[in-house]
Amino acid sequence: MTKASPVHHRFAARAQAVRRRPKLVAWWVGTVAVLGAAIVLLAYLPIFTVATVSVEGAQGEVAEQAVSQAGIQQGTPLARVDSDGVTERVLEDPRVLSVDVDRQWPDSVVLRLGLRAPAIVVDQDGADSLQFAAADGVLYDEVEDKPPGSLLWPPSEEMFQRNRCVRRFTFRRLLAVTS
Repeated sequence: MTKASPVHHRFAARAQAVRRRPKLVAWWVGTVAVLGAAIVLLAYLPIFTVATVSVEGAQGEVAEQAVSQAGIQQGTPLARVDSDGVTERVLEDPRVLSVDVDRQWPDSVVLRLGLRAPAIVVDQDGADSLQFAAADGVLYDEVEDKPPGSLLWPPSEEMFQRNRCVRRFTFRRLLAVTS
């Protein structure tokens, strides 16, 4: 009987590793092909396409304008909806403070809006209407009459003439609201 030499075992192990390489390469090629097919399926084929665009956090004209400004066409694949572009376009409306674009698989997009809250009502010289101003100083909406309980800026001359305390109070209240 002959004993197997240690050199023979090394050659056998190496030969076995060489025989495994094509299987390993085939496995990786198959995995990449499956991932590529999944990407094509999601991004380019009309399987998961936009059927509805809905708005949360706003109603009426603001919601309708947000949907039209978003510019999301029905039939667009969900994976190809440009969330950053949609956010940028919807934020062009000064009434909208924040936007969150959410894909709802398999066929809808939800726009979650955060609207500006009025801090004061501004009466500009020569303007036909009053404007709402948010706490960050953005003038964002027009109104015909001052809503009850809201602060009008600038206050009327009559109010300033009546009492010096009113001037200080009004200015401090304005600062407190806007900061």
